[in-house]
Amino acid sequence: MTGVPVTTFQEVPSPLRPRCAHMAQAHETETEKQDRHARRHEAHLRATYAAFIHHVCDLSALPPALAESAAVSVLSALERRLMPNGARNLESQLPRMLVEFLPPPEERPRHPHRFGREEMIASVAEDLQMPVGPAELVVRAVLRAFQDQISEGEADKVASNLPADLQALWRLTQ
Repeated sequence: MTGVPVTTFQEVPSPLRPRCAHMAQAHETETEKQDRHARRHEAHLRATYAAFIHHVCDLSALPPALAESAAVSVLSALERRLMPNGARNLESQLPRMLVEFLPPPEERPRHPHRFGREEMIASVAEDLQMPVGPAELVVRAVLRAFQDQISEGEADKVASNLPADLQALWRLTQ
């Protein structure tokens, strides 16, 4: 039997290989499909969140752990100033894992707190245990990261719900 080529799986024409993979998935149970979907979804959520935190790090020069704390602090402060519906709309365009750090909606105030730029920056400075000057730079970087994540229309809606001094801070990052 000299001269007879031996065909291995790797040598099977490529159009046939994808069918094999598809057939393996066809034999999955519904539970296995749901588990696979859940794993993919969870991986996507983690990747989206990691990319967002990496972006905050790039904009702020903060290490990842502090960038994460800064993002939560700034989002919390910003949402305290927004109506609940506006906060939900903003959250819908941000990484879900970031939003999960916030209290559940039913535990949040029903009406926005009235405060301005100085109070917001002071709140973030206190949360991050840093002076107000550097905290303002962090707030600007995080607001920029939020705006890079959300639609222009949503950014305009957020701005329209802020007092003039916070609008200026929000727009300063654009």
